[in-house]
Order: sequence, then structure tokens, then C-alpha cells
Amino acid sequence: MKDEYDVIVVGGGPAGSTAARYAAEGGASVLMLEKDRDIGMPVRCGEAVGAEGLKNFIEPNPKWIATTIDAFRLVAPSGKYVDIENLEEAGYVLDRRMLIMN
Repeated sequence: MKDEYDVIVVGGGPAGSTAARYAAEGGASVLMLEKDRDIGMPVRCGEAVGAEGLKNFIEPNPKWIATTIDAFRLVAPSGKYVDIENLEEAGYVLDRRMLIMN
């Protein structure tokens, strides 16, 4: 490990991993810090993104996509829920570990 970096990214989630990747591709020396032992574990809500929203920033690599979302359920702490189906736009659940490996 070095003593100095151009960029330090705190968090290895989708945003942090992407920021670290692009900074490194731009020639910066990058240190990415993650509090969990393994990036992407445990799975958190941050992995779900809208397909079109993601494409506004980057073309998704199929290797990043763990599954495609076409319906979901919102559950309140009271246990009541709402099912959302027949989405006009699909979404993805991303594999955070794959974001930093590519």
C-alpha cells in the first residue's frame, strides 16, 4: 500500500466502484475503502437500478447483471405491502463485486 493517492473512494458499492474505476482509467492512483470484508456482501438495496437510468451514465456490461427486475414488492414496517408489476422499464440487480473487476 502507498502513502499517497490521487483519489480515495470510501465505499465499494455501485457508485464508489464506478468512481474508482473511472478515476483509475483516467490515470489517477486510487484507493477504494470498504468496511465489509468482501465487496458486495452482504447484499444491500443499492444493487437495484433502473435500466434506462443506468444507461444515462454507462452502458451496462452483462457480466454486472445478477438478474433483471420486471416486478417488485414494497413492504412497510407494519407488514403491509404493495406489489408493483408490469413495469414499463426493466431494472437490474447488479453484482457489486463484478463492477470493480472489469
